[in-house]
Amino acid sequence: MFQKGNNPASGQGQSSGQQTTGSDAVRRIQEKAAAFASSSNKATADFIKQICEQARREADEARTASQKEIRAAKERARKEGAEARRKAEEKAAAAKKEAEEKSKAARREAERAAQNAKQRAEKEAENHNKAAEDKELDAWRKVEKKMQSIPDEKVPDPEPPSSDSYTVREIPYNELQIQVPPIRSGDIKSVHRALLGGKQVALLNLRRNSVDTEAAVFERLGRHPKLTRLLGMSRDPDGNRLLITEYAEHGDLKLVLGKLDEEEGRTACSRVLLQCAMQVCEGMERITAEHLIHRNLALRNVLVFGFDADNPKAVRVKVADYGLTREGKYYYGGKGVLPLRWMSPEAITRRRWTEKSDVWAFGVLMWELWSAGVEPFAFVSSDEEVAKRIVSGEILPKPIGCSDNVYALMKRCWAAPAQRPTFRELRDDLLDLYVEHSRT
Repeated sequence: MFQKGNNPASGQGQSSGQQTTGSDAVRRIQEKAAAFASSSNKATADFIKQICEQARREADEARTASQKEIRAAKERARKEGAEARRKAEEKAAAAKKEAEEKSKAARREAERAAQNAKQRAEKEAENHNKAAEDKELDAWRKVEKKMQSIPDEKVPDPEPPSSDSYTVREIPYNELQIQVPPIRSGDIKSVHRALLGGKQVALLNLRRNSVDTEAAVFERLGRHPKLTRLLGMSRDPDGNRLLITEYAEHGDLKLVLGKLDEEEGRTACSRVLLQCAMQVCEGMERITAEHLIHRNLALRNVLVFGFDADNPKAVRVKVADYGLTREGKYYYGGKGVLPLRWMSPEAITRRRWTEKSDVWAFGVLMWELWSAGVEPFAFVSSDEEVAKRIVSGEILPKPIGCSDNVYALMKRCWAAPAQRPTFRELRDDLLDLYVEHSRT
């Protein structure tokens, strides 16, 4: 059989320090078995062959089992890796979602805090403004009360009369050649055309006890090129006081633009409309300088003395109708016939008029200019509903054909009182727009 000293599996019989692999050892054993079988008798050789064949089968089975185990181990490793990746991804997704939810919640909380802070600031500002206004009103009421307590003593005006003021002269009634019917008649007044010394004039018969008040406003404003001039006063046979003013041949601006739209299907060019707005603004600047509040500024109360729809140089308009004009930085009025569609929110809710409420009305007048004289909120029949809309913050839409810059100026007039421009600022802005439109 095998010689014990030559067993290759034992590692003996090899040079010192030399190592063999398993496959090398198997190959050497196979070579020795083959040599041994060839040198032995047949029985021994057959036995060697049998045990070698048995060894090969066992080796093949071992390799097959090992490969199966390797494949199974790889599959387990693959599945475990996939499962680990899936769990890691799910964990990462959950963490990301949680972070996003926390971020959204934080943003919502920040927005709520900012909104609450803004509302508190606005409320606080509103309270401060109201308190300041109330204190100012109380102070002036105290002044008024003290003035009333002075017996038979004339309180002087705070400012001297303007240098261009004039005294209204009395005109005998028989010098007037009155034409009938009236060119305008309403609940408040009627207007007749008349001849005075061969010149056409307008005769105003006011159906209320405010003739002297309106005459005093005329006197105070004096002769201004953008304000209707009072020529004199008269008294009819029934004793009624009459105002005599210059006559506007073209009528009022609402009538002129409406007629242009109806008869020619067009409106005036933008420079003509801007020229009209600038001239009205000049007149209102004079009224404000005299510490007066118009309270009835509208297109119907702008008289036209010269007009060309395409030529701004031909435009001559003047502010008229001082029947509701009052003196003072602030004026608190009662109920009565009021132009609700032109009134600011504070005038509607608190009956409080200032220069800034006239500015609001000027913005509506501009809207009328670019709307061919259409009545504001014409689609709403009820004045009460119009008042609700104005107080709630609704503003008139941009007229067709109106530029963004012009509409932006209108909206500035409809801002909160403190943010509205003065008439001086409006005149400067209108001049800039006029120059801009002249280049296009």
